Amino acid sequence: MTATTVTPSVSQPGSKFKVLVVDDEVENLDLLYRTLHHDYCVLRANNGIEALGILEREQNVALVIADQRMPRMNGTDLLHQVAERFPQTMRIILTAHADVQDLVDAINSSKVFKYLTKPFRREELLDIVEQAVQNYRAQISALPSIDRNSEKYRGIFENAVEGIFQTDLNGNFHTANSMMAEILGFQSTDDLMFDHLKSDFYVQPQRYAEFLAAFANSDVVVNFESQVYRRDRSKIWISENVRAIRSESGDLVGFEGTVQDITARKRAEDESSLLQDLTFAITMADDFNAALQIALQKICEFTGWELGEAWVPTIDRKLLECSTVYHTALEGIAEFNQKSQKIKLSMGMGFLGRVWSTQKPEWIWDITQEPITKLLRKDMALQLGMRAHLAIPITAKAEIVAIMCFFMTKAKEDDQRLLGLISAIATQLGTLMQRRRDEEVIRTMNEELAKARDAALESSRAKSTFLANMSHELRTPLNAIIGYSEMLKEDALELGHQDFVADLQKIESAGKHLLAIINDILDLSKIEAGKMEIYAEEFAVIDMVQDITEAIQPLMVRNGNVLLLECPDHIGTVFTDITRLRQCLWNLLGNACKFTRDGVVTFKVDRCLQNNEAWVSFQVSDTGIGMTDEQVARLFQAFMQADSSTTRRFGGTGLGLAITKRLTQMMGGKITVQSVLGEGSTFTLQIPARIPQPQLSEPLVSVFADV
Repeated sequence: MTATTVTPSVSQPGSKFKVLVVDDEVENLDLLYRTLHHDYCVLRANNGIEALGILEREQNVALVIADQRMPRMNGTDLLHQVAERFPQTMRIILTAHADVQDLVDAINSSKVFKYLTKPFRREELLDIVEQAVQNYRAQISALPSIDRNSEKYRGIFENAVEGIFQTDLNGNFHTANSMMAEILGFQSTDDLMFDHLKSDFYVQPQRYAEFLAAFANSDVVVNFESQVYRRDRSKIWISENVRAIRSESGDLVGFEGTVQDITARKRAEDESSLLQDLTFAITMADDFNAALQIALQKICEFTGWELGEAWVPTIDRKLLECSTVYHTALEGIAEFNQKSQKIKLSMGMGFLGRVWSTQKPEWIWDITQEPITKLLRKDMALQLGMRAHLAIPITAKAEIVAIMCFFMTKAKEDDQRLLGLISAIATQLGTLMQRRRDEEVIRTMNEELAKARDAALESSRAKSTFLANMSHELRTPLNAIIGYSEMLKEDALELGHQDFVADLQKIESAGKHLLAIINDILDLSKIEAGKMEIYAEEFAVIDMVQDITEAIQPLMVRNGNVLLLECPDHIGTVFTDITRLRQCLWNLLGNACKFTRDGVVTFKVDRCLQNNEAWVSFQVSDTGIGMTDEQVARLFQAFMQADSSTTRRFGGTGLGLAITKRLTQMMGGKITVQSVLGEGSTFTLQIPARIPQPQLSEPLVSVFADV
């Protein structure tokens, strides 16, 4: 992108300079127009895109005033483009958010002339606009042609807000305006003319060589920023826009251009950088004391303050005491620290006690004027050469967690300005302290939860292992009861004791029912203990389905149900655990029989593709009692049935579906259910035709924890 350079005809009397105002709010545009149109030709734009279009069409726009917060393109982005494409046009940014970072971003990226906050004062706006237009006139005027005796240019030259100069190669001034003298610390331009830029004008000695080297490829150097010495040897930052002056033969004979004091901008950049660096360092600190140490060190190094220390409340928060955290470049400070650490202050007692009570930062600009009853360490501080004192509280959830205090040999004018910066650092420390407290609470809770979880898992494993190992002891007596009841029933039939047969039949049925319940409990305990294994083998699906339908027929007949089987003969084979699959299907068909009276149970088997892999689907539908959504939600939980009335009417433990779901998952499959209360239910069990990998069940928190 190339810059557009135009030369306005500023010499025509009575002509108005063009000022472009950009704001997305119509009221603000109207206010700016009404304020400026008497003295300037005011152009208006509602957004940045429209403003750039106007600048392309209109020549000689002296000034752009842009609102910062606009949609599509904010003020900073707009003025950045203006600076690149129309460098001679002056730029002012207008915003209601006057924070340091906005200021730094705006000045850095857009090279703005001024930064105004809303609501603005009319007089202030007019004054700044006038300065900007004068600066514009000075820039587009050729400096060598300025006749200082001409009334036309005298006001422009003398009242420009930037320093304007002309020097030879030795640093002798040939031309300079009042602002140039003021920037460099001279009382008048006459004083400046009798002086010259010495070799050590730049704080960094190599900077002058870099300045000369910049003219190797171009006769113009723009925005050359350096730290320089003023006449009194104080340091400032300047930005130079300089053009080389050459003789007719092309030799470099001098320089001319403008100088702007950018010390305030650099200070804002440094403060922003310090805040960012400190925020990062504080966040990475191991603990609060380490964060305090970093903060005290960085603040003292940045400000030049001689001593920084931290005071903290005692554990019971009744007293304030000096911590061991401090930073200083002074020697002989050990005695001062030792005596400080022996002092205990109650709330409101002395200077620091007062800050603790009010929770507000406070200065003592001259400690010699402070009574020793209010500043207990006054004499010791004076012996060290200290003359000023600052205390800034660090709060977390409206409580003081520490107070940073600083001593300095002299309070400078800029120190008051630093109060906001250090308060921001204190806020970061308070946030860190609160976060560390919250992290500690969360860590403690997580440790307690982990211990509780481990204890529950251990208890679960122990109980599940116990039940799994009890399989033989539980089944053996039941087998004896069932076996002997069958034998006695046969003997009673042979001997003609018909009155014994019915009682023996009840004993046999009760034993088998109890055995089925124990088998379910032991299966679930094995699953939870991680001892249930899958043994895969290949078998024909149609053969297994026919075996199950034949075995389930007595249950169907008992409740007057009809079983419909839909299974194609070419369904093929599967490679999975036939025993566990049979157990799952038996549970689904058994439930359909149990909860359906004089109805229809449909058993549908099909083969399908999922993600290019073969799966087999087993669907069991009934016309039974059905379930509500709430009942379906807890259906696969162990020991849970639809509701308590279901248990009373139909019996069972509520383990069958929980076991079915876990076994299906172990075979790499899934099970779903759809149900309508009063109309029936449909269970769909799907497994891959080839199990991915036979596996053990994963240990779980036991459902028997409260059994």
